[in-house]
Amino acid sequence: MTAAVAEVRHRWGGAEYYIQAIDREHRDREARELLAKGESLEDVARRVGCSTSTIRRRQSRWL
Repeated sequence: MTAAVAEVRHRWGGAEYYIQAIDREHRDREARELLAKGESLEDVARRVGCSTSTIRRRQSRWL
């Protein structure tokens, strides 16, 4: 068991651990706002913490 896992178990208790997935709704909302302001795909991806491919894929669904 790694030190990080041991620390999580110590703080939160339990025999199993779970790291919550990214809040995609929040990420997508922020990305849409930034794109609407004219930010580049690269800048948006960097700011929301994902790849430019993800931004392009999500953007195609928004249109």
